[in-house]
Amino acid sequence: MNNPKKLILRILISTSVILILLIGLFIFVIKKNGITEFDKRTDRTEKTPVELKGTERIPKTAFWIENNGNGNWFNVDWMHNHKNNATISIFDSFGNLITKGHFFIVCPSDELEFMDDLKTQIDFYDGQNIQLKSNCYLMNRK
Repeated sequence: MNNPKKLILRILISTSVILILLIGLFIFVIKKNGITEFDKRTDRTEKTPVELKGTERIPKTAFWIENNGNGNWFNVDWMHNHKNNATISIFDSFGNLITKGHFFIVCPSDELEFMDDLKTQIDFYDGQNIQLKSNCYLMNRK
């Protein structure tokens, strides 16, 4: 080996191969031992609370929304998306009905929004209104 450029190139290639193999081995060992930091995380709307007594009172069409560790079941009983109003039942995690009412959307005048897919629009229930992920909210008409 009289050519130092070839020698340096071979050293770099072999070092790269060894490094790639070590990284692969590292990932294999971590996954094998149950460390799941590399697994995909699920969206907050995909979580469901632990099965609790009373949840049989929640309709099968209801969906769970959680925000900052607090959540509620929402069931859209009826919706008229052109008129932007809906009848919604809200349950706690134990299956108790918190409220059922006729909600309509309230938005700033420069940010109009339509009820479309409430499952993706709802952020949380504050005890009075249903806050949306936008600057709008659903107000209970009493």
